Amino acid sequence: MTSSSCRRYRQGRVAVPAFDLLKQQEDILLNRFGGSREKIAIKPGRASGAKKKKPPTRLATKEMLEEKLSLQEIADRRGLTLGTILSHLEKLKGSNQLPDIEYLKASLSENDIATILAAFKKSEDGTLTPIHREFDGKYSFEDLRLARLFAW
Repeated sequence: MTSSSCRRYRQGRVAVPAFDLLKQQEDILLNRFGGSREKIAIKPGRASGAKKKKPPTRLATKEMLEEKLSLQEIADRRGLTLGTILSHLEKLKGSNQLPDIEYLKASLSENDIATILAAFKKSEDGTLTPIHREFDGKYSFEDLRLARLFAW
């Protein structure tokens, strides 16, 4: 016999067919991890990896924005960070799904918003770190991200 499953390998001094070695290894693993050779039925849908698609989590944020909740209220209710909520707003704006958020301007003074927006308009690429440095950390990254939503 020349098939690969019937080749003989030396185990100690006795030649053992490869199939027997695999069977021994399988037995060791089954015993060690408590497995079984028993076949089980797989629930329909699991074998193909089919999962129900959940709507993007940013849509739940959008609904709360439409209720005119503050960003902190949204974060608290959803159990998420303020940064995550701001990323949802950025994604919603990028996909033209951002509802009216003018009411969020109230979290910063008009002067602060104008100052931040002017810095963004002068900025080459709109990235946060150079602007944060320009203001010597006067405004948090969250404040800058919020103001950036009103920049363009």
